Amino acid sequence: MPLPETNLTAVAAIVLKYDLQVLPGEEGTEREKLAETEPCERLSLFPLLTLSQWRLALEILSRFDNPYLKFCRSPKDIIISQRLYESNPDLEMEALQEQSLRALWVKEIF
Repeated sequence: MPLPETNLTAVAAIVLKYDLQVLPGEEGTEREKLAETEPCERLSLFPLLTLSQWRLALEILSRFDNPYLKFCRSPKDIIISQRLYESNPDLEMEALQEQSLRALWVKEIF
């Protein structure tokens, strides 16, 4: 049985994988726009961050913390997770594991 993902490990892995320098949504980078991942793709559970990356991960957590955050796979997903949670805080765990946050958000707004 794999170790469970947490909000902190998901955010830290995204900060490392996408080399984030600022909070998501503050600076639209090409890398962020092109980031497409599969919903089931696991991120590293033990990302090794620099001090500035660690601070950014904690800042993201404090601003965007919600139960759907651990299902994020890209910087854009971080923003979507917050909007999705505010819109529908009762999504089934199965739906979150099987579908991307973007797909769930599209269903929610339409």
